[in-house]
Amino acid sequence: LKVAAGEAIRLRMLLEEKSDGRKKGRLILLGYLEPSWWDFGATDSPVATMSTIRTLLFQNGPVEEVISSVDVATAFLQAAAYGPDERVRYVTFDGKTYQLLGPIYGQRSASKAWFVTLRTWLLSQGYSEGKNEPCVFVKDGFRVVIYVDDMICRGTEKQTAAFYKALEKKFKIKDPERLTDDHPLRFLGFDIRKDKDVYSMDQEDAVRRLLEEVELPMGEVESPMPRAKSMYEDDTPLSEEEAQTYRSQVGSLNYFSMATRFDIALATSRLSQMSHQPTRSAQYAMQRVLQYLAQSVTRRLEGRRRQGEDEMELFSDSDHGGD
Repeated sequence: LKVAAGEAIRLRMLLEEKSDGRKKGRLILLGYLEPSWWDFGATDSPVATMSTIRTLLFQNGPVEEVISSVDVATAFLQAAAYGPDERVRYVTFDGKTYQLLGPIYGQRSASKAWFVTLRTWLLSQGYSEGKNEPCVFVKDGFRVVIYVDDMICRGTEKQTAAFYKALEKKFKIKDPERLTDDHPLRFLGFDIRKDKDVYSMDQEDAVRRLLEEVELPMGEVESPMPRAKSMYEDDTPLSEEEAQTYRSQVGSLNYFSMATRFDIALATSRLSQMSHQPTRSAQYAMQRVLQYLAQSVTRRLEGRRRQGEDEMELFSDSDHGGD
């Protein structure tokens, strides 16, 4: 008991307000309090890249293949329990001490433990893991892409139904959703839409939510950032509150530029370079990017899925040392 009380890490209750007014309580561990011996090696979990998700959506293939997604409920709590050879971990909450039997939210290695658990199960089901993308698993042409506790899949209706039936037997999951002409999918903060054989990705809702929080100057702009040197014309530092807002907006723009809005990628990169100590000029440049987003909020990535396989043509501007 003395050992348990001396080593126990404090838990806290996190209350999350739901859309119906209720509050969901979740016990989390304060990861920064974990001792070093709780972990062995890297603690981060791999996640699928945005290019992988785009490839899954836009790749040519059989017209009968469907796109679907699913969210695993309380995924970290469904990770494999600690083995008998691992050192015992203790936690404390509300004056009582408990033995921690498996990963819990807030823990440094919880996401990795969940990935290892899901990966082990997929491999046991006959799936092959991608060699250059560890978050892609394929079996008989059916593809599963993993992003922590969210999965997006592509395959025939028969394969899709079989996968979710097997997944539900092993893990507690939410109801899977299928992409149809009448039902878009919301995945990782962007929307996936389908109109016959045309598929698209957009972040319109997310962009609108960001724009609701800012006041933009009047007028239209033709590009997000026409002159890079305009960011250095007024080097007056922003206040700490303004700087925090600037960094938050940069974070949102980075996600937009990586997922669907390549047109703001260069401007976002320039703005990111000023995050350490943003200036008044950087703030003006930020406003211009937000103005540009406001007048192009409905822009989306779009592609037509065709029967058959994709064809790739490669070009080089070098003659590789030849004549």
